[in-house]
Amino acid sequence: MTYVLWVFAAGLLALGLRTWLDQRASSPITVLAIAVAGIWTATIQVSIANSLQEGTYRFSLLPLFDVKQARAIGASMPFVPAYALSASGEFLCTTSNVTAHGAFAVHLLHDYAIEARLLCDDASHVWLGGKGPVGNSHWTGISRALADALELPIDTWIGPLGIVPVTNVVHPSVGSPLPSLRQYPPATDASDHRIVNTLEFDTMANEIVLVTDMYFTFGSQPTIEASANGNPVPALARDQVSSAYLCAMCDRSASTRWRLDITSPAMNRIDVVTVAFRKH
Repeated sequence: MTYVLWVFAAGLLALGLRTWLDQRASSPITVLAIAVAGIWTATIQVSIANSLQEGTYRFSLLPLFDVKQARAIGASMPFVPAYALSASGEFLCTTSNVTAHGAFAVHLLHDYAIEARLLCDDASHVWLGGKGPVGNSHWTGISRALADALELPIDTWIGPLGIVPVTNVVHPSVGSPLPSLRQYPPATDASDHRIVNTLEFDTMANEIVLVTDMYFTFGSQPTIEASANGNPVPALARDQVSSAYLCAMCDRSASTRWRLDITSPAMNRIDVVTVAFRKH
């Protein structure tokens, strides 16, 4: 919320620099101050750009509502930078009847899939979460941080998001189309009444279970307790929107029975899919 002040700070810096240039002689202190300000500004901008590229930008939601709160260091948030939108649009426009999951669905919800609307004029074939219309292909977005932690090879990258085919859609059974451009914000806030919901399903032991808060920022974040064949399984990796689970001790030749106890005010907004686990 305070980042917008940089516009005014940059203006004051420009005025100061102009005043210094108008002087016939400049003091070493003035030159040093300008050099330090310039280097500091460049360092900050490069650091932010690099964190966005790598998907490691530490995003904390609370300061958006109360900047007086104590400093909070959030989890990594895989924002899709503007330079990657062309790749996203190309993927969406060349893939017919696509349902997005994971962090990819989070991105498309918040930016209205504007890249697809601009490139292919129509984004009605894009759905968010769930099984979607019959015949849809299903793809999930996995942040670079999760992919690295899982040692998962990625063939298609959209900025810091790896696009991976979904093996099985667990929840919800019905997804949703993209929000209308006339609707702002893209979703309503969920109530604060949190309910524990239980999902039970079978997978092969070499499948990663990916749980995503698909409507991130529009409700309190879910809490998740996972178990496989009756044994608790901690998240192998997580970022701001997704948690990944893998049963490393399960029999590879048999199916695995999963149980997820998810506490959330809006269970239909929680995306649960599986992807095939394979190492580099």
